[in-house]
Amino acid sequence: MKTLSLLLAAAAIVSLPAHAAVVRIRSVTIQTFSSSGTYTPHARLVYADVRVVGAGGGGCSSGDNWRAAAGGGGGAFAEQTFSAAVIGAFQTVTIGSGGTGGAAGSNSGGDGGATSFGSLVSANGGSGCPNSNGPYYSPGGAGGTAGTATVASPGNPGNLGGGLSGWGNGTRGPGGNGGGSYFGGAGLGGSYSGSAGLGGTTGGGGGGSGPGGGNAGGTGGNGYVVITEYSSD
Repeated sequence: MKTLSLLLAAAAIVSLPAHAAVVRIRSVTIQTFSSSGTYTPHARLVYADVRVVGAGGGGCSSGDNWRAAAGGGGGAFAEQTFSAAVIGAFQTVTIGSGGTGGAAGSNSGGDGGATSFGSLVSANGGSGCPNSNGPYYSPGGAGGTAGTATVASPGNPGNLGGGLSGWGNGTRGPGGNGGGSYFGGAGLGGSYSGSAGLGGTTGGGGGGSGPGGGNAGGTGGNGYVVITEYSSD
């Protein structure tokens, strides 16, 4: 977990119902989670904005001398704002693990895991690249399906692998990039000359391997959570 604090030079004023007292926001604190843990809110928290992404899917590998593999899907995004009363004393943060990249030799990538903020917000992980042994472009993994929040959107799909097999020859292409998440982090595909796909970060899908059969797909990026706290002191 990382924490960033900002003291506001001029107090902000939050509009509340007529029967409630006016609350002045005097500080903003940002907490981030790249691994599972427990969120403990600021002592004078008024409300918090919670942004969550699921983990990325793994890129697949190619066993073909010409056709490259595709990237894994990016994790879904979810966001919602909560009052201090709803958040309570703490919330459990669960970070989804990125899907494993396909092992060298024409293998599919693994699916990314879901990320959640207690039972309040969740975002699903992206799918691993479903490797295709056919002569044409390898399809990318699907982006994570929308989760639970007032703002919930699916992740981006992985990009196609390039290249076309033929009888004794063909056209080489590069591995497909992973699908990006709300926070970016897509892993790059391997080169057309043949190299491994790169791993994703912050919910991005792993890249697919280049052609040649001896390289693995990239691992999907783990999920990520950003909590922006608005406090009264």
